[in-house]
Amino acid sequence: MKRLLACVRDACTRMQLLPFLLVSGMNHEVSDESRVRHSIVEATVEHFALFTETQDVNARVAAAAGNSLNTVERLSDSLSKLQKLSQAIVSAGQQWREKKQVALNAVAQHPKLLVFLEAPALLSDCLRKEMYHEALAVLEHIRRSVQSMENIELFCRLEDETRATLENALGELVLPRLAGQLTVASAVKITTFFRRLGVPEAQIRRIFLQKRGEYVSGLFQDAENNKVPHSRIFGYLTVFKVYVIDVVLQFCACFSPDTESGLCCDLAEWCHRRAFIFVQYLRSSLEKITNGSELASIIEQCSVCGSAAAQVHMDVSSLVNEAIAARVRGLLEEHLSQAAQSYATSMATFSWRPPSGSLWSAPQCPKEGGGVVKDGPASAPLCLLQYLPLAYVLNGILTAFNTIRKCVVPGVELFCISRVEEIVRMMANDLAQDKDLLLAVESDEKQAYLQFVNAFVCDFYPHVLICVQELLGDKPKHVLENRMRSAIESLRSLIPSQIDSCQAEIVQQSFEGQPQTELTPMVGDGEGGIESGV
Repeated sequence: MKRLLACVRDACTRMQLLPFLLVSGMNHEVSDESRVRHSIVEATVEHFALFTETQDVNARVAAAAGNSLNTVERLSDSLSKLQKLSQAIVSAGQQWREKKQVALNAVAQHPKLLVFLEAPALLSDCLRKEMYHEALAVLEHIRRSVQSMENIELFCRLEDETRATLENALGELVLPRLAGQLTVASAVKITTFFRRLGVPEAQIRRIFLQKRGEYVSGLFQDAENNKVPHSRIFGYLTVFKVYVIDVVLQFCACFSPDTESGLCCDLAEWCHRRAFIFVQYLRSSLEKITNGSELASIIEQCSVCGSAAAQVHMDVSSLVNEAIAARVRGLLEEHLSQAAQSYATSMATFSWRPPSGSLWSAPQCPKEGGGVVKDGPASAPLCLLQYLPLAYVLNGILTAFNTIRKCVVPGVELFCISRVEEIVRMMANDLAQDKDLLLAVESDEKQAYLQFVNAFVCDFYPHVLICVQELLGDKPKHVLENRMRSAIESLRSLIPSQIDSCQAEIVQQSFEGQPQTELTPMVGDGEGGIESGV
Protein backbone atom coordinates (compact mmCIF):
# COMPACT_ATOMS: atom_id res chain seq x y z
CA MET A 1 0.00 0.00 0.00
CA LYS A 2 2.78 2.35 0.93
CA ARG A 3 4.45 1.57 -2.38
CA LEU A 4 1.26 2.43 -4.19
CA LEU A 5 0.94 5.74 -2.33
CA ALA A 6 4.52 6.55 -3.16
CA CYS A 7 3.82 5.89 -6.78
CA VAL A 8 0.79 8.15 -6.65
CA ARG A 9 2.78 10.94 -5.03
CA ASP A 10 5.51 10.57 -7.65
CA ALA A 11 2.93 10.78 -10.36
CA CYS A 12 1.41 13.82 -8.83
CA THR A 13 4.77 15.42 -8.44
CA ARG A 14 5.61 14.79 -12.06
CA MET A 15 2.23 16.12 -13.06
CA GLN A 16 2.84 19.23 -10.94
CA LEU A 17 6.11 19.87 -12.69
CA LEU A 18 4.56 19.82 -16.13
CA PRO A 19 2.97 23.25 -16.00
CA PHE A 20 6.29 24.87 -15.39
CA LEU A 21 7.52 23.58 -18.65
CA LEU A 22 4.66 25.05 -20.61
CA VAL A 23 4.41 28.55 -21.89
CA SER A 24 3.49 31.19 -19.37
CA GLY A 25 0.28 31.87 -21.35
CA MET A 26 -1.06 28.54 -20.25
CA ASN A 27 -1.07 29.24 -16.47
CA HIS A 28 -4.84 29.29 -16.32
CA GLU A 29 -5.20 25.95 -17.99
CA VAL A 30 -2.60 24.48 -15.68
CA SER A 31 -4.54 25.45 -12.63
CA ASP A 32 -7.63 23.69 -14.02
CA GLU A 33 -5.60 20.64 -14.76
CA SER A 34 -4.21 20.73 -11.28
CA ARG A 35 -7.64 20.72 -9.86
CA VAL A 36 -8.56 17.82 -12.01
CA ARG A 37 -5.53 15.94 -10.97
CA HIS A 38 -6.21 16.72 -7.39
CA SER A 39 -9.71 15.43 -7.81
CA ILE A 40 -8.32 12.25 -9.33
CA VAL A 41 -5.96 11.79 -6.45
CA GLU A 42 -8.71 12.29 -3.96
CA ALA A 43 -10.92 9.89 -5.82
CA THR A 44 -8.11 7.39 -5.94
CA VAL A 45 -7.49 7.69 -2.27
CA GLU A 46 -11.15 7.48 -1.53
CA HIS A 47 -11.70 4.45 -3.68
CA PHE A 48 -8.25 2.92 -3.17
CA ALA A 49 -9.64 -0.51 -2.38
CA LEU A 50 -11.63 -0.58 -5.59
CA PHE A 51 -8.61 0.62 -7.48
CA THR A 52 -6.39 -2.10 -6.14
CA GLU A 53 -9.00 -4.73 -6.86
CA THR A 54 -9.36 -3.37 -10.37
CA GLN A 55 -5.61 -3.54 -10.79
CA ASP A 56 -5.61 -7.15 -9.64
CA VAL A 57 -8.42 -7.95 -12.01
CA ASN A 58 -6.57 -6.32 -14.87
CA ALA A 59 -3.46 -8.32 -14.01
CA ARG A 60 -5.49 -11.54 -13.95
CA VAL A 61 -7.20 -10.55 -17.18
CA ALA A 62 -3.81 -9.87 -18.81
CA ALA A 63 -2.50 -13.25 -17.62
CA ALA A 64 -5.63 -14.97 -18.85
CA ALA A 65 -5.32 -13.16 -22.17
CA GLY A 66 -1.69 -14.32 -22.50
CA ASN A 67 -2.69 -17.88 -21.72
CA SER A 68 -5.50 -17.63 -24.23
CA LEU A 69 -3.09 -16.33 -26.84
CA ASN A 70 -0.73 -19.28 -26.25
CA THR A 71 -3.64 -21.66 -26.41
CA VAL A 72 -4.79 -20.09 -29.66
CA GLU A 73 -1.29 -20.48 -31.13
CA ARG A 74 -1.12 -24.14 -30.10
CA LEU A 75 -4.61 -24.66 -31.43
CA SER A 76 -3.58 -23.09 -34.74
CA ASP A 77 -0.61 -25.48 -35.00
CA SER A 78 -2.83 -28.42 -34.12
CA LEU A 79 -5.35 -27.38 -36.73
CA SER A 80 -2.57 -27.17 -39.35
CA LYS A 81 -1.35 -30.66 -38.45
CA LEU A 82 -4.89 -31.90 -38.39
CA GLN A 83 -5.44 -30.51 -41.85
CA LYS A 84 -2.34 -32.31 -43.16
CA LEU A 85 -3.34 -35.54 -41.50
CA SER A 86 -6.82 -35.19 -42.87
CA GLN A 87 -5.43 -34.74 -46.36
CA ALA A 88 -3.24 -37.83 -45.86
CA ILE A 89 -6.25 -39.77 -44.65
CA VAL A 90 -8.21 -38.62 -47.66
CA SER A 91 -5.37 -39.65 -49.99
CA ALA A 92 -4.96 -43.01 -48.26
CA GLY A 93 -8.65 -43.53 -48.46
CA GLN A 94 -8.59 -42.78 -52.14
CA GLN A 95 -5.76 -45.24 -52.68
CA TRP A 96 -7.49 -47.82 -50.58
CA ARG A 97 -10.66 -47.39 -52.59
CA GLU A 98 -8.65 -47.75 -55.81
CA LYS A 99 -6.91 -50.88 -54.54
CA LYS A 100 -10.20 -52.20 -53.31
CA GLN A 101 -11.66 -51.62 -56.73
CA VAL A 102 -8.67 -53.35 -58.35
CA ALA A 103 -9.05 -56.23 -55.94
CA LEU A 104 -12.74 -56.46 -56.67
CA ASN A 105 -12.02 -56.41 -60.39
CA ALA A 106 -9.31 -59.03 -59.91
CA VAL A 107 -11.70 -61.24 -58.01
CA ALA A 108 -14.26 -60.76 -60.73
CA GLN A 109 -11.67 -61.57 -63.43
CA HIS A 110 -9.94 -64.31 -61.44
CA PRO A 111 -10.24 -67.06 -64.09
CA LYS A 112 -8.89 -64.82 -66.82
CA LEU A 113 -6.14 -63.49 -64.56
CA LEU A 114 -5.16 -67.01 -63.59
CA VAL A 115 -4.79 -67.94 -67.24
CA PHE A 116 -2.76 -64.80 -67.86
CA LEU A 117 -0.41 -65.61 -64.98
CA GLU A 118 0.25 -69.03 -66.53
CA ALA A 119 1.75 -67.39 -69.64
CA PRO A 120 5.41 -68.25 -68.76
CA ALA A 121 4.60 -71.93 -68.31
CA LEU A 122 2.50 -71.90 -71.47
CA LEU A 123 5.40 -70.31 -73.37
CA SER A 124 7.79 -73.00 -72.15
CA ASP A 125 5.37 -75.77 -73.19
CA CYS A 126 4.97 -74.26 -76.66
CA LEU A 127 8.73 -74.13 -77.21
CA ARG A 128 9.16 -77.67 -75.89
CA LYS A 129 6.60 -78.95 -78.43
CA GLU A 130 8.06 -76.84 -81.28
CA MET A 131 4.89 -74.70 -81.42
CA TYR A 132 6.85 -71.57 -82.28
CA HIS A 133 3.94 -69.66 -83.82
CA GLU A 134 1.88 -70.12 -80.67
CA ALA A 135 4.85 -69.09 -78.52
CA LEU A 136 5.14 -65.86 -80.50
CA ALA A 137 1.41 -65.24 -80.00
CA VAL A 138 1.85 -65.61 -76.23
CA LEU A 139 4.74 -63.15 -76.25
CA GLU A 140 2.78 -60.64 -78.31
CA HIS A 141 -0.24 -60.89 -75.98
CA ILE A 142 1.92 -60.25 -72.92
CA ARG A 143 3.64 -57.32 -74.60
CA ARG A 144 0.35 -55.62 -75.46
CA SER A 145 -1.10 -56.25 -72.01
CA VAL A 146 1.92 -54.76 -70.28
CA GLN A 147 1.88 -51.69 -72.52
CA SER A 148 -1.68 -50.86 -71.44
CA MET A 149 -1.01 -51.65 -67.76
CA GLU A 150 2.62 -50.69 -67.34
CA ASN A 151 1.94 -49.04 -63.96
CA ILE A 152 0.70 -52.28 -62.41
CA GLU A 153 3.54 -54.08 -60.66
CA LEU A 154 2.00 -57.50 -61.23
CA PHE A 155 2.12 -57.15 -65.00
CA CYS A 156 5.67 -55.77 -64.95
CA ARG A 157 6.78 -58.71 -62.84
CA LEU A 158 4.97 -61.07 -65.19
CA GLU A 159 6.80 -59.52 -68.15
CA ASP A 160 10.17 -60.03 -66.45
CA GLU A 161 9.29 -63.64 -65.64
CA THR A 162 8.23 -64.27 -69.22
CA ARG A 163 11.47 -62.82 -70.53
CA ALA A 164 13.49 -65.03 -68.17
CA THR A 165 11.46 -68.08 -69.23
CA LEU A 166 12.12 -67.28 -72.88
CA GLU A 167 15.88 -67.00 -72.30
CA ASN A 168 15.98 -70.30 -70.40
CA ALA A 169 13.90 -72.05 -73.05
CA LEU A 170 16.19 -70.79 -75.80
CA GLY A 171 19.24 -72.12 -73.98
CA GLU A 172 17.72 -75.43 -72.87
CA LEU A 173 15.27 -76.32 -75.66
CA VAL A 174 15.70 -74.41 -78.91
CA LEU A 175 19.50 -74.21 -79.24
CA PRO A 176 20.06 -77.85 -78.17
CA ARG A 177 17.54 -78.85 -80.84
CA LEU A 178 19.79 -77.16 -83.41
CA ALA A 179 22.67 -79.24 -82.06
CA GLY A 180 20.78 -82.52 -82.56
CA GLN A 181 19.16 -84.47 -85.35
CA LEU A 182 17.11 -81.98 -87.31
CA THR A 183 14.82 -82.04 -90.32
CA VAL A 184 14.62 -79.27 -92.88
CA ALA A 185 11.12 -78.32 -91.70
CA SER A 186 12.27 -77.97 -88.09
CA ALA A 187 15.29 -75.94 -89.17
CA VAL A 188 13.07 -73.53 -91.10
CA LYS A 189 10.74 -73.19 -88.09
CA ILE A 190 13.58 -72.40 -85.70
CA THR A 191 15.26 -69.85 -87.95
CA THR A 192 11.90 -68.17 -88.65
CA PHE A 193 11.24 -68.05 -84.90
CA PHE A 194 14.56 -66.28 -84.36
CA ARG A 195 13.75 -63.78 -87.09
CA ARG A 196 10.38 -62.93 -85.54
CA LEU A 197 12.10 -62.46 -82.19
CA GLY A 198 14.17 -59.73 -83.82
CA VAL A 199 17.52 -61.52 -83.90
CA PRO A 200 19.81 -60.13 -86.66
CA GLU A 201 20.13 -62.32 -89.75
CA ALA A 202 23.91 -62.58 -89.51
CA GLN A 203 23.67 -63.74 -85.91
CA ILE A 204 21.07 -66.36 -86.84
CA ARG A 205 23.42 -67.73 -89.50
CA ARG A 206 26.30 -67.95 -87.05
CA ILE A 207 24.18 -69.63 -84.38
CA PHE A 208 22.80 -72.14 -86.89
CA LEU A 209 26.23 -73.11 -88.24
CA GLN A 210 27.77 -73.24 -84.78
CA LYS A 211 25.15 -75.61 -83.39
CA ARG A 212 25.08 -77.79 -86.50
CA GLY A 213 28.87 -77.92 -86.31
CA GLU A 214 28.61 -79.21 -82.73
CA TYR A 215 26.22 -81.91 -83.93
CA VAL A 216 28.54 -83.02 -86.75
CA SER A 217 31.54 -82.99 -84.40
CA GLY A 218 29.68 -85.31 -82.05
CA LEU A 219 28.96 -87.70 -84.93
CA PHE A 220 32.64 -87.68 -85.92
CA GLN A 221 33.55 -88.42 -82.31
CA ASP A 222 31.12 -91.34 -82.19
CA ALA A 223 32.65 -92.73 -85.37
CA GLU A 224 36.13 -92.32 -83.93
CA ASN A 225 35.23 -94.52 -80.96
CA ASN A 226 35.00 -97.50 -83.33
CA LYS A 227 38.12 -99.62 -82.82
CA VAL A 228 38.09 -101.18 -86.31
CA PRO A 229 39.86 -98.81 -88.77
CA HIS A 230 37.82 -100.01 -91.75
CA SER A 231 34.49 -99.47 -89.97
CA ARG A 232 35.71 -96.20 -88.48
CA ILE A 233 36.48 -94.80 -91.94
CA PHE A 234 33.06 -95.90 -93.16
CA GLY A 235 31.60 -93.99 -90.22
CA TYR A 236 33.53 -90.85 -91.22
CA LEU A 237 32.31 -91.19 -94.79
CA THR A 238 28.71 -91.62 -93.65
CA VAL A 239 28.90 -88.53 -91.44
CA PHE A 240 30.34 -86.42 -94.23
CA LYS A 241 28.18 -87.85 -97.02
CA VAL A 242 24.89 -87.71 -95.11
CA TYR A 243 25.03 -85.23 -92.27
CA VAL A 244 27.48 -82.58 -93.43
CA ILE A 245 25.78 -82.35 -96.81
CA ASP A 246 22.41 -82.32 -95.04
CA VAL A 247 23.51 -79.27 -93.04
CA VAL A 248 24.43 -77.50 -96.27
CA LEU A 249 20.99 -78.27 -97.72
CA GLN A 250 19.29 -77.10 -94.52
CA PHE A 251 21.27 -73.86 -94.61
CA CYS A 252 20.27 -73.23 -98.21
CA ALA A 253 16.63 -73.88 -97.32
CA CYS A 254 16.66 -71.56 -94.29
CA PHE A 255 18.69 -68.67 -95.68
CA SER A 256 18.61 -66.96 -99.03
CA PRO A 257 21.97 -66.78 -100.82
CA ASP A 258 23.46 -63.30 -100.65
CA THR A 259 26.95 -63.26 -102.09
CA GLU A 260 27.02 -59.47 -102.42
CA SER A 261 26.96 -58.89 -98.68
CA GLY A 262 29.37 -61.73 -98.05
CA LEU A 263 26.99 -63.66 -95.80
CA CYS A 264 27.64 -66.89 -97.73
CA CYS A 265 31.22 -66.70 -96.53
CA ASP A 266 29.97 -68.12 -93.22
CA LEU A 267 28.77 -71.28 -94.96
CA ALA A 268 31.97 -71.55 -97.03
CA GLU A 269 34.11 -71.20 -93.92
CA TRP A 270 32.02 -73.80 -92.10
CA CYS A 271 32.31 -76.24 -95.03
CA HIS A 272 36.07 -75.77 -95.23
CA ARG A 273 36.44 -76.49 -91.53
CA ARG A 274 34.31 -79.64 -91.72
CA ALA A 275 36.19 -80.84 -94.81
CA PHE A 276 39.52 -80.25 -93.07
CA ILE A 277 38.39 -82.23 -90.00
CA PHE A 278 37.03 -85.03 -92.19
CA VAL A 279 40.27 -85.34 -94.16
CA GLN A 280 42.29 -85.32 -90.94
CA TYR A 281 40.21 -88.16 -89.48
CA LEU A 282 40.43 -90.03 -92.79
CA ARG A 283 44.20 -89.75 -93.01
CA SER A 284 44.78 -90.86 -89.43
CA SER A 285 42.62 -93.97 -89.93
CA LEU A 286 44.00 -94.79 -93.38
CA GLU A 287 47.42 -95.23 -91.80
CA LYS A 288 46.05 -98.30 -90.00
CA ILE A 289 44.61 -99.97 -93.12
CA THR A 290 46.81 -102.84 -94.29
CA ASN A 291 44.35 -104.86 -96.36
CA GLY A 292 44.04 -104.03 -100.03
CA SER A 293 40.44 -105.23 -100.28
CA GLU A 294 39.40 -102.97 -97.42
CA LEU A 295 41.22 -100.08 -99.04
CA ALA A 296 39.47 -100.79 -102.35
CA SER A 297 36.04 -100.69 -100.68
CA ILE A 298 37.04 -97.44 -98.98
CA ILE A 299 38.02 -95.97 -102.34
CA GLU A 300 34.64 -96.95 -103.76
CA GLN A 301 32.78 -95.31 -100.89
CA CYS A 302 34.98 -92.22 -101.16
CA SER A 303 33.98 -91.93 -104.79
CA VAL A 304 30.30 -92.06 -103.85
CA CYS A 305 30.90 -89.51 -101.09
CA GLY A 306 32.75 -87.20 -103.47
CA SER A 307 29.92 -87.36 -106.00
CA ALA A 308 27.35 -86.48 -103.33
CA ALA A 309 29.48 -83.61 -102.03
CA ALA A 310 30.01 -82.24 -105.53
CA GLN A 311 26.24 -81.81 -105.91
CA VAL A 312 26.31 -79.14 -103.17
CA HIS A 313 29.51 -77.55 -104.53
CA MET A 314 31.59 -79.10 -101.77
CA ASP A 315 33.91 -81.34 -103.74
CA VAL A 316 36.69 -82.80 -101.58
CA SER A 317 37.71 -85.51 -104.03
CA SER A 318 41.18 -84.06 -104.55
CA LEU A 319 41.95 -84.08 -100.81
CA VAL A 320 40.49 -87.55 -100.35
CA ASN A 321 42.30 -88.95 -103.38
CA GLU A 322 45.56 -87.46 -102.16
CA ALA A 323 45.10 -89.13 -98.75
CA ILE A 324 44.21 -92.47 -100.39
CA ALA A 325 47.12 -92.20 -102.81
CA ALA A 326 49.45 -91.55 -99.88
CA ARG A 327 48.21 -94.70 -98.15
CA VAL A 328 48.49 -96.78 -101.34
CA ARG A 329 52.05 -95.53 -101.75
CA GLY A 330 52.67 -96.41 -98.12
CA LEU A 331 51.44 -99.98 -98.59
CA LEU A 332 53.47 -100.32 -101.76
CA GLU A 333 56.53 -98.93 -100.03
CA GLU A 334 56.16 -101.35 -97.12
CA HIS A 335 56.05 -104.44 -99.33
CA LEU A 336 58.72 -103.27 -101.77
CA SER A 337 61.04 -102.26 -98.94
CA GLN A 338 60.54 -105.68 -97.41
CA ALA A 339 61.29 -107.26 -100.80
CA ALA A 340 64.48 -105.20 -101.15
CA GLN A 341 65.52 -106.13 -97.61
CA SER A 342 64.87 -109.82 -98.30
CA TYR A 343 66.92 -109.57 -101.48
CA ALA A 344 69.81 -107.90 -99.67
CA THR A 345 69.75 -110.50 -96.89
CA SER A 346 69.59 -113.38 -99.36
CA MET A 347 72.39 -112.00 -101.55
CA ALA A 348 74.61 -111.63 -98.50
CA THR A 349 74.56 -115.43 -98.05
CA PHE A 350 74.21 -116.41 -101.72
CA SER A 351 77.11 -118.29 -103.33
CA TRP A 352 77.96 -118.46 -107.02
CA ARG A 353 79.28 -121.99 -106.52
CA PRO A 354 76.74 -124.58 -107.80
CA PRO A 355 75.65 -127.52 -105.64
CA SER A 356 77.91 -130.56 -105.81
CA GLY A 357 76.95 -133.27 -108.35
CA SER A 358 74.96 -130.90 -110.57
CA LEU A 359 75.75 -130.01 -114.13
CA TRP A 360 75.76 -126.37 -115.20
CA SER A 361 75.57 -125.28 -118.77
CA ALA A 362 75.43 -122.08 -120.69
CA PRO A 363 72.13 -120.30 -120.23
CA GLN A 364 69.47 -120.01 -122.89
CA CYS A 365 67.88 -116.66 -123.50
CA PRO A 366 64.34 -116.63 -124.85
CA LYS A 367 63.65 -115.24 -128.25
CA GLU A 368 62.84 -111.63 -128.91
CA GLY A 369 59.40 -110.74 -127.78
CA GLY A 370 59.57 -113.05 -124.80
CA GLY A 371 58.51 -110.17 -122.57
CA VAL A 372 55.23 -109.60 -124.44
CA VAL A 373 52.13 -110.29 -122.41
CA LYS A 374 50.05 -113.15 -123.69
CA ASP A 375 46.32 -113.51 -123.37
CA GLY A 376 45.19 -114.94 -120.06
CA PRO A 377 46.69 -114.70 -116.57
CA ALA A 378 50.46 -114.59 -116.22
CA SER A 379 52.08 -117.31 -114.10
CA ALA A 380 55.40 -116.77 -112.37
CA PRO A 381 58.38 -118.61 -113.96
CA LEU A 382 59.17 -121.62 -111.80
CA CYS A 383 62.81 -121.57 -112.83
CA LEU A 384 63.29 -118.64 -110.43
CA LEU A 385 62.92 -121.10 -107.57
CA GLN A 386 66.58 -121.94 -108.17
CA TYR A 387 67.58 -118.35 -107.28
CA LEU A 388 66.30 -117.35 -103.87
CA PRO A 389 67.22 -113.63 -104.17
CA LEU A 390 65.19 -113.33 -107.37
CA ALA A 391 62.36 -115.37 -105.88
CA TYR A 392 62.25 -113.18 -102.76
CA VAL A 393 62.14 -109.98 -104.78
CA LEU A 394 59.52 -111.30 -107.17
CA ASN A 395 57.39 -112.54 -104.28
CA GLY A 396 57.66 -109.11 -102.66
CA ILE A 397 56.72 -107.30 -105.88
CA LEU A 398 53.81 -109.66 -106.52
CA THR A 399 52.58 -109.24 -102.93
CA ALA A 400 52.76 -105.46 -103.26
CA PHE A 401 50.93 -105.52 -106.59
CA ASN A 402 48.28 -107.90 -105.29
CA THR A 403 47.73 -105.61 -102.30
CA ILE A 404 47.09 -102.51 -104.40
CA ARG A 405 45.65 -104.15 -107.51
CA LYS A 406 42.21 -102.59 -106.87
CA CYS A 407 43.59 -99.42 -105.32
CA VAL A 408 45.47 -97.85 -108.20
CA VAL A 409 44.45 -94.19 -108.00
CA PRO A 410 46.03 -91.19 -109.74
CA GLY A 411 49.39 -90.41 -108.22
CA VAL A 412 50.38 -94.04 -107.65
CA GLU A 413 51.63 -95.07 -111.10
CA LEU A 414 54.76 -92.95 -111.17
CA PHE A 415 55.64 -93.84 -107.59
CA CYS A 416 55.18 -97.54 -108.31
CA ILE A 417 57.32 -97.35 -111.45
CA SER A 418 60.03 -95.42 -109.60
CA ARG A 419 60.20 -97.91 -106.72
CA VAL A 420 60.19 -100.96 -109.00
CA GLU A 421 62.84 -99.32 -111.15
CA GLU A 422 64.90 -98.62 -108.05
CA ILE A 423 64.78 -102.27 -106.96
CA VAL A 424 65.45 -103.69 -110.44
CA ARG A 425 68.30 -101.23 -110.99
CA MET A 426 69.78 -102.17 -107.62
CA MET A 427 69.75 -105.83 -108.67
CA ALA A 428 71.24 -105.02 -112.08
CA ASN A 429 74.00 -102.98 -110.45
CA ASP A 430 74.80 -105.85 -108.08
CA LEU A 431 75.15 -108.24 -111.02
CA ALA A 432 77.24 -105.73 -112.97
CA GLN A 433 79.65 -105.33 -110.04
CA ASP A 434 80.50 -109.07 -110.07
CA LYS A 435 80.82 -109.23 -113.84
CA ASP A 436 84.56 -108.51 -114.20
CA LEU A 437 85.58 -110.90 -111.44
CA LEU A 438 83.45 -113.90 -112.47
CA LEU A 439 83.98 -113.61 -116.23
CA ALA A 440 87.74 -113.39 -115.96
CA VAL A 441 88.16 -117.18 -115.66
CA GLU A 442 86.29 -120.22 -116.85
CA SER A 443 84.75 -121.92 -113.84
CA ASP A 444 81.53 -123.23 -112.39
CA GLU A 445 81.06 -119.91 -110.62
CA LYS A 446 81.05 -118.20 -114.02
CA GLN A 447 78.39 -120.58 -115.32
CA ALA A 448 76.31 -120.07 -112.16
CA TYR A 449 76.66 -116.31 -112.55
CA LEU A 450 75.58 -116.49 -116.20
CA GLN A 451 72.61 -118.67 -115.24
CA PHE A 452 71.64 -116.08 -112.60
CA VAL A 453 71.98 -113.26 -115.13
CA ASN A 454 69.93 -115.27 -117.61
CA ALA A 455 67.19 -115.83 -115.03
CA PHE A 456 67.22 -112.15 -114.13
CA VAL A 457 67.16 -110.84 -117.70
CA CYS A 458 65.02 -113.46 -119.42
CA ASP A 459 62.65 -114.59 -116.65
CA PHE A 460 62.54 -112.18 -113.71
CA TYR A 461 62.60 -108.88 -115.58
CA PRO A 462 60.05 -109.85 -118.30
CA HIS A 463 57.67 -111.13 -115.65
CA VAL A 464 58.01 -107.86 -113.73
CA LEU A 465 57.14 -106.01 -116.93
CA ILE A 466 54.11 -108.26 -117.42
CA CYS A 467 52.92 -107.56 -113.87
CA VAL A 468 53.43 -103.82 -114.31
CA GLN A 469 51.44 -103.95 -117.53
CA GLU A 470 48.59 -105.89 -115.92
CA LEU A 471 48.51 -103.58 -112.92
CA LEU A 472 49.16 -100.16 -114.43
CA GLY A 473 48.74 -100.53 -118.18
CA ASP A 474 50.92 -100.32 -121.27
CA LYS A 475 52.27 -96.81 -120.81
CA PRO A 476 53.85 -97.36 -117.34
CA LYS A 477 55.27 -100.65 -118.63
CA HIS A 478 56.95 -98.85 -121.54
CA VAL A 479 58.25 -96.17 -119.17
CA LEU A 480 59.91 -98.78 -116.96
CA GLU A 481 61.22 -100.62 -120.00
CA ASN A 482 62.77 -97.47 -121.45
CA ARG A 483 64.37 -96.50 -118.15
CA MET A 484 65.93 -99.93 -117.65
CA ARG A 485 66.85 -100.56 -121.27
CA SER A 486 70.55 -99.73 -121.02
CA ALA A 487 71.13 -101.70 -117.81
CA ILE A 488 69.23 -104.77 -119.07
CA GLU A 489 70.92 -104.73 -122.47
CA SER A 490 74.29 -104.50 -120.75
CA LEU A 491 73.53 -107.68 -118.82
CA ARG A 492 71.89 -109.36 -121.81
CA SER A 493 75.10 -108.99 -123.77
CA LEU A 494 76.82 -111.32 -121.29
CA ILE A 495 74.55 -114.28 -122.08
CA PRO A 496 75.80 -116.71 -124.79
CA SER A 497 73.49 -117.13 -127.78
CA GLN A 498 73.60 -120.98 -127.84
CA ILE A 499 72.68 -123.38 -125.03
CA ASP A 500 72.35 -127.14 -124.76
CA SER A 501 68.72 -127.59 -123.79
CA CYS A 502 69.35 -131.02 -122.32
CA GLN A 503 72.01 -129.72 -119.97
CA ALA A 504 69.72 -126.89 -119.00
CA GLU A 505 66.98 -129.37 -118.17
CA ILE A 506 69.41 -131.44 -116.09
CA VAL A 507 70.45 -128.32 -114.23
CA GLN A 508 66.83 -127.50 -113.42
CA GLN A 509 66.14 -131.10 -112.31
CA SER A 510 69.11 -130.96 -109.95
CA PHE A 511 67.11 -128.57 -107.76
CA GLU A 512 64.08 -130.84 -107.50
CA GLY A 513 63.72 -132.50 -104.14
CA GLN A 514 65.44 -129.58 -102.35
CA PRO A 515 63.56 -127.07 -100.13
CA GLN A 516 62.39 -124.22 -102.34
CA THR A 517 60.69 -120.88 -101.90
CA GLU A 518 57.23 -120.75 -103.44
CA LEU A 519 56.42 -117.91 -105.80
CA THR A 520 53.15 -116.06 -105.43
CA PRO A 521 51.13 -116.98 -108.53
CA MET A 522 49.69 -114.13 -110.57
CA VAL A 523 46.07 -114.85 -111.46
CA GLY A 524 43.82 -112.57 -113.51
CA ASP A 525 40.66 -111.46 -111.67
CA GLY A 526 38.62 -110.73 -114.79
CA GLU A 527 39.02 -106.96 -114.36
CA GLY A 528 42.50 -106.52 -115.74
CA GLY A 529 44.01 -106.88 -112.26
CA ILE A 530 46.17 -109.44 -110.51
CA GLU A 531 45.63 -111.28 -107.28
CA SER A 532 47.42 -113.70 -105.03
CA GLY A 533 46.44 -117.31 -105.02
CA VAL A 534 47.65 -117.81 -101.48
